[in-house]
Amino acid sequence: MADMHTLRRNTFIIGGAVQTFFLLYAILFKQQFILDTLFCLVAIGVFYLIEQKYPLNPVVIVLGFIPFYFHSMGVLFGFFGVSILGLGYDKWTHLINSMIATIVLFYILIAHSKERIVKHITLAFMVMLGINLIHEVNEFVGTRYAGIYSESLFSQGDTLPPSKSDLQIFDSYWDMIFDIFGGLLAALILSILRGLEKHHGRDYMKNY
Repeated sequence: MADMHTLRRNTFIIGGAVQTFFLLYAILFKQQFILDTLFCLVAIGVFYLIEQKYPLNPVVIVLGFIPFYFHSMGVLFGFFGVSILGLGYDKWTHLINSMIATIVLFYILIAHSKERIVKHITLAFMVMLGINLIHEVNEFVGTRYAGIYSESLFSQGDTLPPSKSDLQIFDSYWDMIFDIFGGLLAALILSILRGLEKHHGRDYMKNY
């Protein structure tokens, strides 16, 4: 028990150190993104406080860092201007981050009780959508009413050249669609994983 607690704590220390590096990089070279990287560092701190009450397997904790790292790398190193397999980095992060967020939320919900798994998967999916909805509203207000057009938390879309594609014209709507698919993919992964655990009689994400 004590060893696992130490491992979880050290995981957060390392995760916070990585995000601190992104913050320092922003301070030195990309001052316009200091708020973005600082927000991600604070969010990791909040994640730590939540995890103290709802202990998680270190693997799940590491997964929880990924969305913050993806955003920080995207703004600091220009990845939001990159297209991968025909999709902008922004859309890939929505898909992957929504999947990860749903998985992490699920394991938070079952930290003290592994009953009603389907209910917890559904709730994790809905909470993820709620968080991302607030994010989209934040982006819309930032771009439409504050005139922010960079790759920050407060602007819509990516920095790809205008292509007049639906993915850019209807950016917020497509972001939410990718969020939904990411959540559904997480639900599928969690269902398969829980089925395997039930079949083999072990918990692959045991947190103690």
